[in-house]
Amino acid sequence: MSILMLFNTRDKITYEDIANETDISEKDLVRALQSLAMGKATQRVLIKTPKTKEMGIYGYQTYDSYSV
Repeated sequence: MSILMLFNTRDKITYEDIANETDISEKDLVRALQSLAMGKATQRVLIKTPKTKEMGIYGYQTYDSYSV
C-alpha cells in the first residue's frame, strides 16, 4: 500500500502530505486511513493524533515510533 511506503523515510506525516504524495482520491484515502488507524486495537498499524473518529487534517505515525 502506497500509504505505508511513505513511512519508510519518516515516522510522522500529516493527512495533507499523504494526500499530496499519493494522489489517492479523498474518499479512498479516508477509507484506507480509517482501516489503518481505527480498526481493532490489536490490528492498528498507524496512530492518529488526536484520537478521534473524524478523519482529516490530522497527523499519523507508526506504532514503532510511538512513545508515551
